Amino acid sequence: MIDWKNNFGSPSRETTMREAMRLFREREGRLIVETGAFHGDPSQGCFTFHLAALAKDVGGFCITVELNPDHVAIAKEALGEAGLCSHWGIETCDSVEYLSRYQLTRPISLLVLDSYDYDPADPLPSQIHQLAELGAAYGKLASDAVVVLDDSGSKSPFAEAFLLQRGWHVAARDIAVVLSR
Repeated sequence: MIDWKNNFGSPSRETTMREAMRLFREREGRLIVETGAFHGDPSQGCFTFHLAALAKDVGGFCITVELNPDHVAIAKEALGEAGLCSHWGIETCDSVEYLSRYQLTRPISLLVLDSYDYDPADPLPSQIHQLAELGAAYGKLASDAVVVLDDSGSKSPFAEAFLLQRGWHVAARDIAVVLSR
């Protein structure tokens, strides 16, 4: 079994994710949507575990959207072994497509955008993809939602600028950036 409870991938990721989780709890959030799933490498962090555990703790629900069916299978098995599936589900789909068509029963309280790996030799595709994810989800966010953009400064500049121009503020920044209203 994976030791995920104290694994955020790095101390800086832990700081930003703990702040996002604190804000989610403080605002009594219930629905978490994450793009990109745990794919078997604990050194990359175990966000999927932490988000599913958070949803379970507050009686909410976490939806993870992952395009790669191999990653979906790995995440299902790992979260099942950890006993975290009662308040967590995973969709095998392109995240922009899913967020565009997703019918909500409640608004998204915490949105974590962590799909499409950043390539320093060709950064634009991941930057555009993260902005497209945000655009697809934006109208579905709770009025007091929290948004986490992974790969701050590399993948996130367009999505961050979009939010800042709409009155959001930075609550924490390191490898990821946490924004709230």
